[in-house]
Amino acid sequence: MSDLFETYSVIASIGLVMATVSFMSGLQVVKRDKVFGAMMTSMHRMNGYIASFIYVILATISLSGPGGVRVWSLIGWAVGLGLIIIKIMVVRNERYYKYGSRLGLLLFVTWLIIIYKFIVT
Repeated sequence: MSDLFETYSVIASIGLVMATVSFMSGLQVVKRDKVFGAMMTSMHRMNGYIASFIYVILATISLSGPGGVRVWSLIGWAVGLGLIIIKIMVVRNERYYKYGSRLGLLLFVTWLIIIYKFIVT
């Protein structure tokens, strides 16, 4: 059981790092420097895709655990996935683009909650 706990911790920690780097690079994209901005945009997307993939992996591992699927766990993971989808939709809409950093911060807080769940408890 100890090895499994350490595996969850490592995966959750990597996800937090990727989400943090994605959040910081997203803030840099807002500055819109021509050369540097293009590089940061691609880095931001790559980090976001990796963090989202890790999120889905952790959700699958958590929901397929020995306790089975619990309603509150399912709701929590679904809300986090909903935040990711909403952020993507908001950033792609030019009218709501300015709210992307706030949603990015919410995604960062979501990762802190995941770290709390997989490392502290």
